[in-house]
Amino acid sequence: MTSERADTDILWAALGEEGTETQRRAVAAAFAFIAAADGTASAAELITFQGRINTSAVFADVDHQAFWKDYGALADGLLRGDAEVRAEIETRLAAVIDDDAGKDIVVAAARLAIIADGELNEREEVAMAHIARLIGRPGEALLGE
Repeated sequence: MTSERADTDILWAALGEEGTETQRRAVAAAFAFIAAADGTASAAELITFQGRINTSAVFADVDHQAFWKDYGALADGLLRGDAEVRAEIETRLAAVIDDDAGKDIVVAAARLAIIADGELNEREEVAMAHIARLIGRPGEALLGE
C-alpha cells in the first residue's frame, strides 16, 4: 500500500488491509442507519461515503456494485420504516460486539455519515447512541468526545 493510499485510508485503518465480510456488512449498516436517521439520505452523504469506499484499499477487492446495492437497500428500507431492515441493521452491528477492529470501523462509518452533511442533528445523535449500545461502546466514543 502506497503512502498516498495509506493517507486516504486513515479512517479505515482499524480494518487493516483486508477486513472481514462481517465488518464490511456492519459498515454499510452503520452508514445507512446514520444517513437515514434524519428521514432522508442526502446526496452529499452518499457522495462522501462512496468516495471513501471506492478509494479504500480495504474495499479494493469488494464488489462495489453489490456493496452499493446493499447500502441502498438498507437506507431505503429504513426510510420506508421497514422493521425487518432495521432488525437486519441491528444484527449486523451487534455482530462486531466482540471485535475491537470491527467496532472501530463502525465508529468511523458512523462519524463519516455525520461529517458528510456537516451537522449532528438530534435524530442522528439518538442513532449514534443506539449504535453505541449495539456494539458495546460508550456513546462518547461515537461522538468523538
